Amino acid sequence: MPISADWQGNLRALTFGAGTDWEIEPPGIGGLGIPTARTSDAERGDRHGDVGGSDRLPRRILSIPLVTTRTSPGAAWLALEQEAKVAFAESSADLELDLRLPAVPETDPVVRRFYGRARGLSEDLSLLKSSTVRVLGTFEALDPLGYGDEISSDVEAPGTFTVDNIGTASSDRVVLHFVGSGGIPVLTNADDDGLAVIFGEALGAGEERIVDLRAATVVDLAGDDFYGELSPVNQWTELRPGENELTLAGATSVVVTFRPAYR
Repeated sequence: MPISADWQGNLRALTFGAGTDWEIEPPGIGGLGIPTARTSDAERGDRHGDVGGSDRLPRRILSIPLVTTRTSPGAAWLALEQEAKVAFAESSADLELDLRLPAVPETDPVVRRFYGRARGLSEDLSLLKSSTVRVLGTFEALDPLGYGDEISSDVEAPGTFTVDNIGTASSDRVVLHFVGSGGIPVLTNADDDGLAVIFGEALGAGEERIVDLRAATVVDLAGDDFYGELSPVNQWTELRPGENELTLAGATSVVVTFRPAYR
């Protein structure tokens, strides 16, 4: 269910927060800062200190405290079982958690989407006689970044054009829609060290391919697999924060659809 107001969130069919049956309790949602980096520092041998390696973010653990008050203890219990427990139930596939927070100006709300798994729900039934149930839901964003709404470029012809990742982190949640011209498509990102999506064979005039940089897949409009059309030296680029200078060659056009990423 889509969220429609500030201070709301959504997981599966449960919309929670301001103006809903499940309000967010103080101190609010935890885990929206930056997770402690996974490090690979090394000792300096017989000298003081360590040498820093490549820091990477681990999963983000979000804690969501909710409360509901219903018309009777029985209705509150059913809300726990049929709404909260269903939303935070286990899953064998990644889920989407959406949060909407106010921004400045207030007409431009901040919407963030997190991808991961619901990982448990603890309950407080101390006020059940008063028809109130409190819960603390846990969502582990296996991808620790939060993502904004989808943005699509224009239909870009061969040549150089710019795509602006308005986020604060690099995003690989990028989908490229190529239309062939009979040439061998290549899309190069000068701002990602020159990495390029490279086909290994010609794409016929008018033929279409969808390349998903996150999933590392290539399909046609029917969803059939054409991964084998990529070159063995294909590179999986991503959009860096800010403007990315992309160059298309060997195709009629490409459309770049992506989600800006935020730490």
